Amino acid sequence: WCHWRNALRSFSVDALEHCELLPEEKAVDVPTEQLQAATQSTYGIFSGPTRAWAELRFSAERARWVSGETWHPEQQSEWLPDGSFRLRVPYGDDRELVGDILRHGPACVVEAPPELRQKVRNMLKEAQAQYRD
Repeated sequence: WCHWRNALRSFSVDALEHCELLPEEKAVDVPTEQLQAATQSTYGIFSGPTRAWAELRFSAERARWVSGETWHPEQQSEWLPDGSFRLRVPYGDDRELVGDILRHGPACVVEAPPELRQKVRNMLKEAQAQYRD
């Protein structure tokens, strides 16, 4: 619980600069259902409603590893005839998802939605521009 925002928030532990134990009367009891809805509805650390489903296709070589990973509890996946692997995950905020897509380089292609595909394309163009001689 974030007392500053007066709302449920997720925090990266390595980013915390200060913490303290609050008196019990200041603690907020959040129902389990609300916690699950906030932390498991979308991809990554960003909470909120699902905005879209990302459809990603991984090369046959990369599929051996990705097929054993859980990206999201509600993910959907299928093996394709050419040996590649399609993964669908819900997301709200795309920042963490884009980073995870980019770390797979050319072994991952965003098939949908178009706006996520374009965002990854733009990031790759920006990265390529850094290496022009």
